[in-house]
Amino acid sequence: ETLVTAIPVLLLGVAVSAQDTWFVWGVWGYTVSNLVAWGAVCAYYWQDPFSRLSLTGVIGLIFSVFTTLFRIRDFNSSKNLLKDDQIKYDTLWKSLCEGQDSLAGIEHLGKVVRMIGLDDK
Repeated sequence: ETLVTAIPVLLLGVAVSAQDTWFVWGVWGYTVSNLVAWGAVCAYYWQDPFSRLSLTGVIGLIFSVFTTLFRIRDFNSSKNLLKDDQIKYDTLWKSLCEGQDSLAGIEHLGKVVRMIGLDDK
């Protein structure tokens, strides 16, 4: 029983040390493996994989669902914020590219950047 339930805990440890999307995938991995492992233990001891409830599995499932939903909400919110900034940037850039003096200034700035080696080439 301890060996079967140790695998999900190992996945949880890896998930906590991970960053970005790997954390969410690790928590989902922990949740699913915990529920499957507990189902296997219940099937062995009580001949019914659904005879006892895995409290940590249910809490992990609730946490995983809310984490995923909040992550999707925040991603869409930040995408909308960036869309507004992109529209402002495009409008400003278009206005800068309309005049000959502005284009000459931008071209000169490009030459300066290449001359001092900031162009990543």
